[in-house]
Amino acid sequence: MDKLQPIGKIGKTHGIKGFVSIHLNDNIDVDWDSLRSFFIMMDNVPVPYIVDDIEFLPQKIIVKFQGINSVNEAKQFTNKLILLPENLILLDDTLNYVGYLVMDVNQNNHHIGYVKEVIVNNNLEWLVIENQHQKEILLPFNENLIEQINHQEKQIFYKAIEGMY
Repeated sequence: MDKLQPIGKIGKTHGIKGFVSIHLNDNIDVDWDSLRSFFIMMDNVPVPYIVDDIEFLPQKIIVKFQGINSVNEAKQFTNKLILLPENLILLDDTLNYVGYLVMDVNQNNHHIGYVKEVIVNNNLEWLVIENQHQKEILLPFNENLIEQINHQEKQIFYKAIEGMY
């Protein structure tokens, strides 16, 4: 199974039939067509709940879980963290890493360059980086090669393999 990632929290109950509202974190988009269940943190354990119904309202998303049929049953989910497998989470287009500084952690955080664009080729993502000499470098954007991304400082700490750039 894919690694679970937190995507938001469950808000208040909605109506009397067991619906709850969902508040997604910023920069989160979900593959709604493939979604069949959410994982909800119950006593520090992610528990899967099958989605019975989902509605997209102008200001929120409301969900009904299978077997939850009343407002009292739905109250147990209020303010609980919700998670999804990574393969169902899509990056919001506003978080595209253009302008991020890429540093090689294997070379004492040597500055490789700045991300010029992110491209997708054959379902693989690539970082197009421009170095200090205005040369383009193409690096695979792979979670195994990314040690950390600091969104606040716009930095990507990359584990480059010798000879990659």
